Amino acid sequence: MSAYQLSERNISRWLRVAPGFDVSQSLTLSYSATPLDNERTGEDQAATPNPDILRSQVATLFPLEEIREESSALFSRALREGEWLEGSGRNLRNYLEFLTLLKEAGNSIAEEDVDVVVFIRPDLLVLDRFIPLRGITLSKNAIITPRWGKFLGLNDRMAIIPRRFIPEYFSRIDTVEEFIREQGPLDPERHLAWALRGIPSRPSLTTELVRVRAGGVIAEKDLERLETSGPIRRAQAKKLRRTYPTR
Repeated sequence: MSAYQLSERNISRWLRVAPGFDVSQSLTLSYSATPLDNERTGEDQAATPNPDILRSQVATLFPLEEIREESSALFSRALREGEWLEGSGRNLRNYLEFLTLLKEAGNSIAEEDVDVVVFIRPDLLVLDRFIPLRGITLSKNAIITPRWGKFLGLNDRMAIIPRRFIPEYFSRIDTVEEFIREQGPLDPERHLAWALRGIPSRPSLTTELVRVRAGGVIAEKDLERLETSGPIRRAQAKKLRRTYPTR
């Protein structure tokens, strides 16, 4: 089961049967026949969409080369300030490509009649049944993010976002240059917190997320974290080891 399919099972399907929710989904992906070349994670496979996902869900696809071209000038300017992690610029490039794609997704969502957006990266496994009633109620006035993985900012992997804050969350690529001028080298968590300054945000989600990397691989360090987080998480880690290759 792909990361997207498991996340869809644990989030969207539950919301559909919860009273008071009308749920619609959108999926925005980039694809490329060339390797990802992520030096930090060791991912070097082509980013091609999973055909099972495309058959079950209407997806908006963007060629990675197009996204890369759109963000290339900004990448050159941002690289002068350095990276938040040591490397040759690929981490920064990947982040700006993510932000470019995120803005495209936000533009599409803004055209829909929605009250609240539950955003999650499609490469993440949602391991818990998602019970967001309290979170969605609160999020009419605030953006809700995970309470872990903040790294001196806000976790950018998942969020519950009220409609009026869609531009600030999804179009934060427009704030990159100002962030660099005022804060220095770009890093995702600090940048998100800075882009949402002045907007109420609550890092309170406890939903467990695990990234599935290129080739369907889960990093050993992610499983080790689960195995030290209590009996429920240990059981989840054991099941993941049986299901996914690790590295």
